[in-house]
Amino acid sequence: MPENEIRQLEETVYDKERGLMAIEVVGKPAGYIAGLAGLNAPADVRLLIARQHAVGDDYPLSSEILAPVIALYEADGFDDAVRICIDLNFHGGMGHTVSISSSFLRICARAAAAVQNFSVVKTTPTIKRVFMIAGLAEKMNVP
Repeated sequence: MPENEIRQLEETVYDKERGLMAIEVVGKPAGYIAGLAGLNAPADVRLLIARQHAVGDDYPLSSEILAPVIALYEADGFDDAVRICIDLNFHGGMGHTVSISSSFLRICARAAAAVQNFSVVKTTPTIKRVFMIAGLAEKMNVP
């Protein structure tokens, strides 16, 4: 998604005045949200993914959004990925669930110990489905 459309999406899904997700988008389909934001998206869009570069008040999509909108972060290795997860937790409040895709139990255990969430899920069908819908299945091959 181009940067200008990310800004449009942020303005649509996040209420800066309240410091929370916009009520108008909660539980709505991606196509409805894309239209509301004025995005150039196909009518059958099922998931809106916006690349993010940081976490915090200047990055509204790093907040909880109960809609088919995903903030995508790329990390420089495991430790950086854990740091991003921790930053997201502290920004949006202590988390409900964090997910990790790895075939190495040791990696999963390190992630679970580092982040403060109620549950840590490993390579679940839900995670794979989200990435498949978004056409990012190749990202699932990270150890």
